[in-house]
Amino acid sequence: MLQKYGDAETLCNNVCSPNGTTIEGVNALRGQNFEEISASAVEAAYRRAVELSGD
Repeated sequence: MLQKYGDAETLCNNVCSPNGTTIEGVNALRGQNFEEISASAVEAAYRRAVELSGD
């Protein structure tokens, strides 16, 4: 779906109803720095994968 809509904000605008339950969940995640936390977790996993591969 992200490829279809082009970016996360457009996707969110197309699947979240204003004042609906999904946007409330998205806003809660945004308020808790979900994007930053997720990016950090992916980076940590990648670094560990590199370590384990011996490269």
